[in-house]
Amino acid sequence: MTYPTTDGSNGHRQPSMAYDAGRDLGKIPLPLLADQPEQWVDFGKEGTGYYEAAAKILAAAEADGERTDLGVGDLSSWAFGPHPETGNASLATIPLPGRERHMIPLRAHGFSQLCSRVGAPPQYIAKLPGKLQMACVNHGMRAGEKSGTIRMANGEARALLSDRYAPLDDNLVLEVLEHTLSAAGMLGDVVVRSAAVGRTTALRLTIPSDRVVIGRDAKVGDIVECGLDLLNGEIGNRAVSITPITWILSCLNGMRRADREVSARLRHVGDPKRLEEAFRDAVPAALAASQGLRKRMEKAVDRMVDDLLEEFDGLRAFGLSAPETRDVARDVMAHRQIALPDSTDDWGSAMAEIRDVNVYEVMNGVTHVAQTRGTDRRLGMEETAAKYLYRRTA
Repeated sequence: MTYPTTDGSNGHRQPSMAYDAGRDLGKIPLPLLADQPEQWVDFGKEGTGYYEAAAKILAAAEADGERTDLGVGDLSSWAFGPHPETGNASLATIPLPGRERHMIPLRAHGFSQLCSRVGAPPQYIAKLPGKLQMACVNHGMRAGEKSGTIRMANGEARALLSDRYAPLDDNLVLEVLEHTLSAAGMLGDVVVRSAAVGRTTALRLTIPSDRVVIGRDAKVGDIVECGLDLLNGEIGNRAVSITPITWILSCLNGMRRADREVSARLRHVGDPKRLEEAFRDAVPAALAASQGLRKRMEKAVDRMVDDLLEEFDGLRAFGLSAPETRDVARDVMAHRQIALPDSTDDWGSAMAEIRDVNVYEVMNGVTHVAQTRGTDRRLGMEETAAKYLYRRTA
């Protein structure tokens, strides 16, 4: 990047950038670096230990690159443009005497946060030609002082956050949860069922000794365990949370109840030491709430669905999209060895004679389809399943 400057009417020096490496900045958006790779791992019916799962999460962070933070006193003294070697969208400090130079390529999430901080719609800006991107973003960066923190990995900006942000990173959160479980005498009782890394970190714990069989006959007979989800987002995308869950052994389906009265959330602000006190209260509360969720599952076995097509369409009221409701319908019917017609116009007649589907099956269809989605959408669909369950078993 080069930074010729001129005097601006707002009193700031206005950077302009030139990049000449065969790219037409008048037509092509500046490329963004990818965020940390997303991965959801289910540990199967045996599960794995707490330390093994925590090590996998921390190893993924290490593979993504060394974590560092850089304070930004005034965003208006930085410039946005293409990296001189790669052309990637980047942030750089404007050259000033005695000032250390920084040139930081932007990952997708960091770019989105930069746009939001300067009042520009990220999805729109990301599609503009490079010259327009530079004009819009640099104009916003010059409009007043904006302090903050750049969170980096491997020298790349994975997040741009306010100066109020308090890091509650995975290594700290995992350590505090370990201490909480150990102090409660539960560390040897829990099994990790799933772990996720990427923009969102997830750890799903259950207590196998507390498992029960759902249903009074062989038609259901699912083994269900209670537990909790630990979620965290290190890059300003998600608070630390402890959420009650249930987990079905046979199909590895999970369901989360994220209502505020049962789920604890801690924003990344304030003193990180408050995490220990919050976890001491949140862990037992989540486990108690997960038992209530399991009781609702037992009720759902006896709640029959009168109109299947209407029931599936009604899932949209709980937060599913139209394609997701169709996937759930196909999943539930496939479990009964029934293939729905390609055209949804014919579904009514195909379902008309089916009378013995219960709410538990529909709920299970939502959580099973959730396994095919990315981490954040998977978690969202599992929360939808709990909302549906509570409404239908009220």
